Amino acid sequence: LGVVLFQLPPFLKKDAGLLQDFVTTLPRGARATFEFRHESWFDDEVLEILRGRGLALCVADSEKLSAPVEITAPYAYFRLRDEGYTPADIARWGDTIMREAAGCADVFVYFKHEESGKGPAFATALLRALGGPS
Repeated sequence: LGVVLFQLPPFLKKDAGLLQDFVTTLPRGARATFEFRHESWFDDEVLEILRGRGLALCVADSEKLSAPVEITAPYAYFRLRDEGYTPADIARWGDTIMREAAGCADVFVYFKHEESGKGPAFATALLRALGGPS
């Protein structure tokens, strides 16, 4: 098991108490990431709750909302969900991932699965940008 993704609905606004109560139910050492889809969650209080339990903020990027690039766990989790990434965008994400997640034991990156099948091409380009096999 890599990481469990908890994706909150876009209408759910920040409730730090609810988050705190929920994360305490997770076993110590569990690897989970939280994708907040309402901008009210992106603040220091929420980041500290995640850091305090070693849980990841899901760095999600889409046409509608982009999460801040904050590493809150010893692993990182990125959901790159825009269907229109250019080579420059992929290179920028490669630089960001290398810089921000350099101290992470594991880094998980996912591209959107959509009808046109661009995800594998984006992943190949990102691997190239990260200096891996193409």
